[in-house]
Amino acid sequence: MDINADILIMGHTHKPFHKAIFCEEENRRIYKHVINAGSVGKPKHENNKSCYTVLNMGENTNLTDLNSIKADFEYVSYKVEKVIEKIHSLGLGNAYDHFLKNGQE
Repeated sequence: MDINADILIMGHTHKPFHKAIFCEEENRRIYKHVINAGSVGKPKHENNKSCYTVLNMGENTNLTDLNSIKADFEYVSYKVEKVIEKIHSLGLGNAYDHFLKNGQE
């Protein structure tokens, strides 16, 4: 699959990360960025807080500068036990209790 993007923000793995990938495009050296935004549920980032991403770019953002684009990961506490109680009340069992309490696989 060919993705024509300078910044790709995705999910699925539930693990926040930011990777700059060096490449050449039209005879110039640039960095493209791959960012996993984190997880609001079923966290796998080794704590049980929700995680979201703030993407920082400015007027002078330039793909030729490795540090021109920054992804800051923010962690927010929430009522984990209340979420677990709700899941149980829906009859979904306790399969996600460990993930939600510990933030691990």
